Amino acid sequence: MGKTFAIIAVASWENRFIYGLEKNIHTYCPDEVIMFFYSEYAILTEANRKKMRDICKERKIKLIEKELFFSESIRSWKTIREVLLVEKYKNNILVDFSTMPRETIYSVFYFLDSVSAKTHYIYYRPEQYNKEWLSRDPGKPRLVLKLSGITIVGQKTILVILTGFDSERTRQLIRYFDPSLTLIVTQEGKQYDNEAANIIKHKKLIAELSPEIEIEEFSIDAYSQDNGYSLLENKIESILNKGNIVLSSLGPKPSAVSLYKVHRRYPQIALAYAPSNEFNPAYSTGIMEKNPVIGILKSEELK
Repeated sequence: MGKTFAIIAVASWENRFIYGLEKNIHTYCPDEVIMFFYSEYAILTEANRKKMRDICKERKIKLIEKELFFSESIRSWKTIREVLLVEKYKNNILVDFSTMPRETIYSVFYFLDSVSAKTHYIYYRPEQYNKEWLSRDPGKPRLVLKLSGITIVGQKTILVILTGFDSERTRQLIRYFDPSLTLIVTQEGKQYDNEAANIIKHKKLIAELSPEIEIEEFSIDAYSQDNGYSLLENKIESILNKGNIVLSSLGPKPSAVSLYKVHRRYPQIALAYAPSNEFNPAYSTGIMEKNPVIGILKSEELK
């Protein structure tokens, strides 16, 4: 990609936030860094945000720091719009979504698409996730503003969930949308104890729920070159006219790229966000620098 005009990220207390952003600044030499942070976790992220302020000051990089709110999604959406809906962001932009909530990923992509930005993205995996828990106490799911699709009254709901380590968030989505058909999409591979933490958990959930609701299961690799997009799109095409489709990503963050691309190709499909009310302060450790997930969001291919 070479030099980029701006890097966009969401501040986290995880050390991979600083490690990844430092590497990005060194590699891509931005003129600006846009650092969003969430009010609910401002105390936890303050140390890393201060480090980033110091780094940008030392390197004479313009830093834009803006507060968002999990509890006020519309207010946060307006803040992202205010920051990004600017002509100058037609230049090369790098979105580091390593520690970015999926709802924020969708909104950032949406506004960058709106100004026809040359949007690149990067994702750094941690060396290790906390083995006890990552998130808990799932909140009320919500459709993503401006990406909520077109609901046809009288049609059934089809829910597509790209699963992660918190099976209760999957359960919450199913309860909330009460779909006639649910597609459970698991991540392939044995990384991060994926079989026990994700696949086996969701097989148990499917066994528990399947007598009551229709469930289909398949898998993708969100870490592949296309982030699992081709397999997902083929499956979506086969059910496109069978109901109102709602997509939600709970698994590896790169799967959110695939869902966004599917929505942009079929704008009648809705994107949903399933929040958690609590995240582990020891969410992850380290960073895998050698093979980050890197790609480009080609807007012209999404229309």
